[in-house]
Amino acid sequence: MNMLNLNESKATRPRVMTTRAALKAALRIAAKKDIRYYLNGVSIEADSECTRLIATDGHSMLILQHQADNQVDGPVSLIVPGDIVRQVIAGPAKGLQRVMLDLCPEGAGIWSIPLLHLGDRTRLTFAQIAGKFPDWRRVVPAAVTGKAAQLSPALLSAMNAAAADLGSKHTTVSHNGQSPAVIRPESHISEQFIGLVMPMRDAAPNEWAAPTWCATPKNSQEQSQ
Repeated sequence: MNMLNLNESKATRPRVMTTRAALKAALRIAAKKDIRYYLNGVSIEADSECTRLIATDGHSMLILQHQADNQVDGPVSLIVPGDIVRQVIAGPAKGLQRVMLDLCPEGAGIWSIPLLHLGDRTRLTFAQIAGKFPDWRRVVPAAVTGKAAQLSPALLSAMNAAAADLGSKHTTVSHNGQSPAVIRPESHISEQFIGLVMPMRDAAPNEWAAPTWCATPKNSQEQSQ
């Protein structure tokens, strides 16, 4: 799917490019009201050729990467507050999801981003979150074992919704035992998509006793003899 750029005239201005769809997908995985305040936002890393968005709630993580014509002198990283992302992705989505957004530095730790649903000339200025985001590279498994594990249906549903935001209606799950399972989109999308979901760990045994009404009726037992 082609990405439209409404900001080509600003090519010489420092900028980091991404899309509403990518921000929306990442925000689904970000924490909500976590005491670790930096997890409530979306981490963005960029160089001159690509942009990465990373989000995690401590139980799952999403890493997105897409090619981008970023105007930066070197590697750039910032954490965009979740409330800012919500304002950026608000409003009608039709025709705007794949439009490229330019994040531009406005000062030390200050950035601006367009609010496309209010017009391409309307920009929102915000302060990036001060904090150290988790090192996502240490979390991504080098390989998967295929060993089955219990995964949270809610976390899998969020990953599926994130993939749908980017154009893939379905995802595949690669189980990895007690290490993070890897979630990938089934359809081809513009972004490199790596979803990670930690297995559920429960120290207590899952006790189960069949209720009495599941037992074969005595009359049926007698008739079968």
